[in-house]
Formats: sequence, C-alpha cells, structure tokens
Amino acid sequence: MSSFLAPKPELFYKSPRPRDARLGEIVQVVAEGVLPDLEPGFVLYGYPDDEGIRANFGRAGASEAPDAIRTALYKMTPTETGAARSRRRLYDLGNMRMDGDLRERQAHGATGVQGLLTAGHLAIALGGGHDYAFADGHGFLQSIVGSRSKKSARPLIINFDAHLDVRPDTDGPNSGSAFYQLLNAHENFDLVEVGLQPHCNSVAHRVWAKRHKNVSLIDLRQTRGQLLKRLKPFMRTRRPTYISVDIDVFSSAFAPGASASYSTGLDPNEFLPVLHEMLKRLDVRVFGVYEVSPPLDFSNKTSQLAAILVHALVSNASNRAMNKEL
Repeated sequence: MSSFLAPKPELFYKSPRPRDARLGEIVQVVAEGVLPDLEPGFVLYGYPDDEGIRANFGRAGASEAPDAIRTALYKMTPTETGAARSRRRLYDLGNMRMDGDLRERQAHGATGVQGLLTAGHLAIALGGGHDYAFADGHGFLQSIVGSRSKKSARPLIINFDAHLDVRPDTDGPNSGSAFYQLLNAHENFDLVEVGLQPHCNSVAHRVWAKRHKNVSLIDLRQTRGQLLKRLKPFMRTRRPTYISVDIDVFSSAFAPGASASYSTGLDPNEFLPVLHEMLKRLDVRVFGVYEVSPPLDFSNKTSQLAAILVHALVSNASNRAMNKEL
C-alpha cells in the first residue's frame, strides 16, 4: 500500500480561457511506486498533520495547509521560460497517510523523501507542522550517505524560521524539535538558521545550538537589507541543499496564518530574489514550507505566499533535477 493518498481532483484548477494554462493543468498525479521510472522533476507531497504543533502548545490548523497551498498554487501560471519543463516534470504524490504515532510518521516521511531523491527528483514538502522538517532533513541526509565521494560538497540545510527549533524530543517529537533531532542523528552537514527573533528563543536553546560547530545563527536584525550578503559565504560551492521555510519567518503583515505569527519578520519581496540566487548557486534537492494554518489566515494570504514560494522554485530552479546531473 502506498504511503500517500492521491490529491482531490477539485484541487486542480483549469482555466476556462484558451491559451491560459495553469499549473493545475500541467501537474501529473503519480503513485509512489512509479517514481523511479519517471523523468526526474519536482515531486510535491503534503503532511496534513498538526499533532506536533499541539504537542508544542501551538495553535492547531496546519493539517489543512497542504490542500490550501495546492488550491493557490494550481491556479498560478507557468512562466514562459519554464512552461515546457514544468509540463513534463511537475508531479504530485498527494498527502502522506497519517498512520502510526508522530515519530513513526516522521520515519515514513524520511523513507519517502530518500526514495524520491535517490530516483533523481527534487522534493517539495507542504506542511503540516515543522516537526516534518526532521523527516525531510533526515531523508535528504540519508540519500547522500554512502553516495558521497571524497570530493563531494558537504550537505547544507538552511532553515528560515523565527525559532531555532532545537527543543528536546524527550517527551516525543514536536514542532520545535526537528533540528534537535537532526543534530543528534547526523554530524556531517552544516545548518544555517536564518531570521531568528530574540523574543521567542530561550537562552538555553541558543547556547545548545552554539555548541555545535556546524551550526550558524543569523538573527532577523542581521538580515535587514543584507540577507543575500549573510548567505553568500554558504553558497561558494554547489552544495547539496535542503531549504526549510517555517512560514512564521515572515512578518504577520504577509503571513498572518501561522501557528506562531509575529508582526516582525522577513519581507517576501526581499526573500524571493535571494531564493532565486540560492537556486542558481546551490544544488537544492529538498524544499519545504511548513506551519501555514488556514483557519488562522486572512483572505488566504499565507497559503498564497507559500504557493508563491513553490512557484518560484518550479519556475526558476536551475538545479540537479532540471539539468539531470544524476
């Protein structure tokens, strides 16, 4: 049995106007078992779960995010330069089955991500709680273990987030524990945490993160007009990369529908050009956007922002999947 449930047909928008193609007409629904036989491309999947958010005493609602983001995304148009590529190489696996407990679901997610990366695809995750960053990060790093040569670039994880998410998982995983879990499970990667805000990170968590030589912390105040400058040192080689975006990294002016939303945060108009540069310079293999909460949203602004981020990836990626450097 597949670990994923096929997406609902009504999510795939079709324009009533001629010569007005939308991503909903281009994306192909696929089953997990056929991924190794498909031409490498973008594989989108959802985590309809907010148990980890509740375990972290957050506001629930992210379980509705994958389909809300799809609704916005599939109404968007392919770009002129990327249309032909997307027409052939945009796949949707559907949403992961919510079987077992949260730790088991993280393991199932990691196995799925490792499999699609091994098949040469680029993974696009729609959360759900940020606890699934462990699933995506673990699957990403496991896909590299054993395949790296001595000359291979060191894997990189960039987490855009107001929070460190290094809370211990002693009482079970939660939406704040993903990078605590990853740093305990793996050593040979670099983690960059970007957009951190002082009012929502404990001193103990910051001290714990700083003990790790492979962790770099970039506070929100350091990014003002300098986001690209701060990230350039990590983009000097074409490193295999997982980009994780907790939607609460953006100001609530742009992303009110987040489990933890703050008036301070990044501006997507500054972030998008930086995302384009990362896609040019890095070998982005996994991209995830998490903690969109439709019940807390206003006029679908947050779901639309998440969809815009995915659209930017699909339209502008110059990466391993598109170049078929397998």
